[in-house]
Amino acid sequence: MGQALKKRRRRGRKPIQGVTRTKSGRISRSRSAREARERVEFKEAAAQRLNDYKNRIRVRMAHHDLTEAQAARQESGTVLGRLWLTTVIDERQYDAGVKCRQLCADYLKAINAPDATRNGTKGANGDETDAHEQWARDIAERHAAMKQAIVQANIENRESNIPAAIEYIVIRDQEMEHMIGDLRCGLNALVRHFMLDGLSKSRHKGT
Repeated sequence: MGQALKKRRRRGRKPIQGVTRTKSGRISRSRSAREARERVEFKEAAAQRLNDYKNRIRVRMAHHDLTEAQAARQESGTVLGRLWLTTVIDERQYDAGVKCRQLCADYLKAINAPDATRNGTKGANGDETDAHEQWARDIAERHAAMKQAIVQANIENRESNIPAAIEYIVIRDQEMEHMIGDLRCGLNALVRHFMLDGLSKSRHKGT
């Protein structure tokens, strides 16, 4: 163990600054002192959050070869978003991927939702349960139609593995560089499926 590390451990926790203390050196427990201590702790917590945020930005820049502006965007937190920010895919493909991911998440909620009737939560007319069941049916139908669009795209591109590209990159958020071509084909099919062809490409990427 290095001498510097040993010294840091012997020092213990850094004392809180800017608070009222008693003659013995302990932090005062009076109301004014407590409020002052809470203000100091709030500032320290805010500074720590800011530092954590800056560290995340630096990590994204280093690991994913992003500019600072790109790394600061919320989209940079996913593989799909980073592909869009670096112009590997266009905006309509990105939007189609986001819709696909959200629909898959909704589908999982729909098939895993507890039975309201069995749990005794059904209202007098069952309106809440009926509404949920209708929502679940709609989601299941939309999900099945989307899956069919993906399968059809794979049939039209027989040398591709479009379902796997969508599953791993869009749904599981995993980096799969060798599947980028298949991903583009799948996202193009989803653009047509979700009727996003006519959308403009005006969103600023912050590059």
